[in-house]
This record gives sequence, structure tokens and C-alpha cells, in this order.
Amino acid sequence: MRFQLRMPILYRYLMKEFIPPFLMGAFGFMLFMMSDLMFLLVDQVVNRGAPLIPALKVLVLRIPAFLILALPVATLFGAFSSLTNLESNYEITILKILGIRAYHLMLPYLILGTLVSLTSWTLNETIVPTAMRKSREIVRTMLYKTKAPMIEPNVFFKTPSGDVVFVRSINKKTKELNYVLILRLQKGVFPEIITAEKGFYTQSEWVLQNGILTRLDPKGMVKLQAKFKELRVNIKMSIERMASWKYTPWEMKYSELKERVEDLEKRGLKATALKTQMYAKVSLPFSCLVVIILAVPLSVLFAKAGKFIGITLSVGFLFVYYSIFSVFQALGKKGVISPFLGAWGANILMLALGVILFLSYDRR
Repeated sequence: MRFQLRMPILYRYLMKEFIPPFLMGAFGFMLFMMSDLMFLLVDQVVNRGAPLIPALKVLVLRIPAFLILALPVATLFGAFSSLTNLESNYEITILKILGIRAYHLMLPYLILGTLVSLTSWTLNETIVPTAMRKSREIVRTMLYKTKAPMIEPNVFFKTPSGDVVFVRSINKKTKELNYVLILRLQKGVFPEIITAEKGFYTQSEWVLQNGILTRLDPKGMVKLQAKFKELRVNIKMSIERMASWKYTPWEMKYSELKERVEDLEKRGLKATALKTQMYAKVSLPFSCLVVIILAVPLSVLFAKAGKFIGITLSVGFLFVYYSIFSVFQALGKKGVISPFLGAWGANILMLALGVILFLSYDRR
């Protein structure tokens, strides 16, 4: 009973042992990942004359994204280092002799893993998307001297409905469109072709002016070609939303990715790859909790082999985890397995292994 009353003291002690190696692991892994970006930015500043301040802003804005990737590594390193140190000093053995069960040892690490996972999820939903967007804007506008447009000029863009759109330029203030080409998918073999010199857009449609409408027969020959002074086209997507579709998953929140997936699926289009990345938005932050469940029993089992073995196990485990995670993601994106399993498969495997090891350790 006396030991139960002193459990909070034990928990604080274990957490205190975890924090220094956790911070060291996060800082070290972030530096390792940032080294490649720093090399590229230095090359831009020194050899291409890019301004220094914007380059530094890009580096700072990428830190939250690097931190998301570093947190699982730091969590694992913190657990391995702290528990290896405790076991090497026979402190865990003494706790077992005193009747302290394995779940008491696991509980503070579960709390820490949960906190780290929630922190990672919060960063991924708030700071990371905004920082990544701003970072790309700086690269475009200041490092490469080009203004980032709403929609890429001179590039074909596919809408959720399957239409292919080309716009030379868009004036956001006047809502004017210049030199527009639209390939509208029809029931026939070939799409309907719409070209227009100019036009303007509203929330619900594009109003094209001074253009030509062309329809083709099943053999690709022109069946109908007519000039028009004004033609209203329902694009089914606002300019603002169309502009947001240029963002990568790193630059989007979970809700934004979910909305994009739903838009595609409503129109009967495949969203397998995007859906896998959407689920990975959740699975990656919560991998911190998964690695804790595996790291605690694994580090105790191998602690007496020495700290070097613990560090080696950490590196080896991370390599195996990220390899499995990449394989599952690739299979999910290709549609070989479900998108959910593609994002969560590695976590499920590691969680199962961690539970088995923990139960094995608890019975000893």
C-alpha cells in the first residue's frame, strides 16, 4: 500500500529520465533532416544571389514539418535511453522486487507518448500547413523572383468533375479570365472543346466571351463548330477552391484533404492515393504512442546488453518501421490494400508486437 501511495513520485522520476534524451533526439534528428535543405539554400544564396533573409525564413518555416517527422524518433530514443539507463543501474530490477508491476512502468511512458502524439497532431493541423504554404510562396516570389499565382499559368488543370482547364491568366480583383481552353468530358469518345479570348468568373460559373465551341464525332472529326459571343459554363468549382487544389498534402489540414477526397468520390473519380495520405495525417502523429508501447518492453529486455545496443536497436527499429510504413503507403496509394490499412498498417503491426512483448515481460 505504501508503494501505491508513492506511485506519483515514481511516475515523475520516470518522466524526468525520459525528457533529456527525448529533447536531444528531437534536436539531433531535426538537424540531420535540415542539413539537406540548408545545403540547397546556401547554394541559392552564394551561387545564385538569392537574398539571405528570405532563405532563412524558408528554413524557419520548414522547422514545424521537420519536427513532425522527428517526434517519433525522439520518443523512441527517449524511451530506449531512459529505460536502458534505469535497467543498467538495476533500478527496474529493484522495482520488480518491491512488487511494482510492469504496467506501472508503462503508464508514465503512455502518458508521455499520448502528449507527444497530440502535440504532433495539433502542429500538423495548425502550424505546419500554413508554414509550408508560406515557405513555398517565399521560394517562388523571393528566391526565384516569380510571383505565385492563384492558378499556374500555361498549365493544364483537371477539375474534380474531370474537365481539363487551361487559363493563360486570372485577375483576382476584376475576376477576369484571359485565353481559356476547356476540354469537357462527354458521353462520347472525345471531349467537347471550348476556347475563348476572355471572360469572367462567379462563384457558380464561368462566363466566356468571344470563343468557339467544337464537338467531335466518334472518329475524332469535327461534327460541330460554332462561334459564340457569350457562353456560360458550370465548372462546379470556385476559383478559390481550384487554387487550393494546387496544395500538397503537407500544405493541407485533415479537413481540407477530406473535403477534396469527398469531392472526387462524389464524381465517381478515384481518390485512393489522396485518401491514403489523408489517413496518414492521423497515423503519423500517433506513431509516437505506438513506438512507446513497443520501446518500453524492448528496451528493458535488451538493457543489460549496454547503452550502445539500445541506441543500435533504436536506429534499427526506426529503419524497419519507416520501411514498413513506406511499403504500406505505396500499396495503399496503388489500391492493392485499402487506404486506411495503407496508412495504419505499420502502426497496427508495431502495436501488436509491442503488446505481445509487454505481456511477455509482465509475466516474467
